[in-house]
Amino acid sequence: IKRKYGEKTIKVKITVKHDVLQTIDALNRIFSVPNQKLIFKDQPSRYYEATLTGEIIPTSSVRGAELQLQFLIPKGVSYSTAEKNGTVIGGKLTVENNGTAPTYPIYTFIASSPYKMIALAHPNGKVVQYGYENGEDVIKTGDVVRFESESNTLLINGKRKYINPASQVFGILPGTTQIEISADGNKAVPSIKCVYRECWL
Repeated sequence: IKRKYGEKTIKVKITVKHDVLQTIDALNRIFSVPNQKLIFKDQPSRYYEATLTGEIIPTSSVRGAELQLQFLIPKGVSYSTAEKNGTVIGGKLTVENNGTAPTYPIYTFIASSPYKMIALAHPNGKVVQYGYENGEDVIKTGDVVRFESESNTLLINGKRKYINPASQVFGILPGTTQIEISADGNKAVPSIKCVYRECWL
């Protein structure tokens, strides 16, 4: 079961010294599209996906106005502005999550040989698998494979595919996690690139 965190609201008080109405117009334009990046000066390495909600009512329409902005954070977490990469050694993928909430990486690789099956196994027993050990080839040499774990989306050469029904998608909890990569037969496992952002509650 993927754990979901509830949405939350952040309220920000600001002072506008001049051009109050023009500033409000600019804010409304910037945040007219939902889920914009919101970064605070005291935590420049993190951002929220934020949507401006409610009406902006200034204490003055001329100068020296106090405003309160209210932002909805749908996923309830902040993200690292910098992406991190997992490391692969000996068929194991190591992910370091220094945040306080699970992160859901994007896994990609270019197949150097055909595969009947590729699987990622978490230490807690959950496994994400595509294809079957004794089945037909589902990945061909040169295929570009991308799995977005947060949305449970598998793409091969840009086309949507579906992982095995028994698969259990997993997030990476805070700390160090080693994910085992396996393939059919005695084939060498692909060199998987794992990209993620740390998350904070």
